[in-house]
Amino acid sequence: MTGAGDEKGGRRGGPAEKVGKILERVLKEKGLHRPKELTEIDLAWRDVAGPEVSAETVVLGFRAGVLTIEVASAPLLSELTTYQREELLAALRTRWTGTYVQDIRFRIR
Repeated sequence: MTGAGDEKGGRRGGPAEKVGKILERVLKEKGLHRPKELTEIDLAWRDVAGPEVSAETVVLGFRAGVLTIEVASAPLLSELTTYQREELLAALRTRWTGTYVQDIRFRIR
């Protein structure tokens, strides 16, 4: 016999929730709901970093002019920090107009 709140289709309890609110919560939990600015910088990063680098990196955030990128490996971290930072920074400033990117910080996963 099934009762209220069980796994076989009974009510879970609590107030009804709008579908839009449920969808928004699920997207946030899955990391798919991002502020517009972060989505724009993510697209700009993918564009300037190229497919190989962007496949190994994740945009974590943008705050006070500093873009934070998570990197999959120590060798890539070293390469980006030592040899490509300035070039990527200049390309981002050109590609992502409207917001000034002061610096890029890389951190390992």
